[in-house]
Amino acid sequence: MTDPGSPRLVALRELAADAELERGDFVYEATEQLRRFLDTNRERLREIGPIKLVDDEQDYLLYHPVDETWTTRLTYQDPADNEWYDQEQLVDTIGELIELYNPADIFAWFIAAARDAPSR
Repeated sequence: MTDPGSPRLVALRELAADAELERGDFVYEATEQLRRFLDTNRERLREIGPIKLVDDEQDYLLYHPVDETWTTRLTYQDPADNEWYDQEQLVDTIGELIELYNPADIFAWFIAAARDAPSR
């Protein structure tokens, strides 16, 4: 059994505390950056209407600009029974969205949606 006061455990706990602060700062900054983007483009986004950003076998992400919510579907395999399940949920905060998806991917999906959009 490892001594709870050993230098290695103390260092790991300090590292974990630093990592927790960095993670919190990252999530906050990423949330603010996406919020600024959405606020700046609010009227354009409302004109466009719902935007499907991801639609593949594993994930689905749809942005609803009028009510500023996100619908997501995550597909996962339950280790208890090895069955695959789809879980759809409404995400109504940007912070929660940042917890689910990489912020760089979200911006990339907006770019891809613009490139792949039908010209109606």
